[in-house]
Amino acid sequence: TYHVCLSSKPLNSGGDEVDTTCWQTSPRISKWMKEQSLTPEGAYLYFVSKAQASARAIGKDVVGWEEIWRYFGSQLDKNTIIHQWLSGSTIGINATAHGYRLLWSTSNAWYLDWLSTSWITMYQQEPCTGIPDDTCDRLVLGGMCDRSHLLLFFIHTEQLIHFKYRWRRTMGRD
Repeated sequence: TYHVCLSSKPLNSGGDEVDTTCWQTSPRISKWMKEQSLTPEGAYLYFVSKAQASARAIGKDVVGWEEIWRYFGSQLDKNTIIHQWLSGSTIGINATAHGYRLLWSTSNAWYLDWLSTSWITMYQQEPCTGIPDDTCDRLVLGGMCDRSHLLLFFIHTEQLIHFKYRWRRTMGRD
């Protein structure tokens, strides 16, 4: 699991915030979709599949936001790593049940910019809730690749926060 997250191999292909309605207003894209017998959702899947294939062709491990799982589910290439990030989401249960690897870092618990979340709350999160232990061991990469690496994440975060406030206070700012 460290190999996936600590090498230069992962590439997050995104997949969130895609609005396909503009494709229907473009004569050129509308014509292409019609020629290919694709709906806007079908064209989106075509794009995601082509982009991921290009990344894999140069040796990348493709990560995609959970939105692509919601759109396409098991139509995605089986090597896609699904990144569950939305607060309260449970897509990881479904994705791992279909054999997909999961990167879990729910936004309200493990994002560095959520300074109102305590390290205790962060540490109490369990990426494998609802996922059988054997499946979790094989497919859940955790939030920082595995549970032991999470501690390093918190130590680094604490240092950054302390530095930020020390610097501001040294400059006479609060």
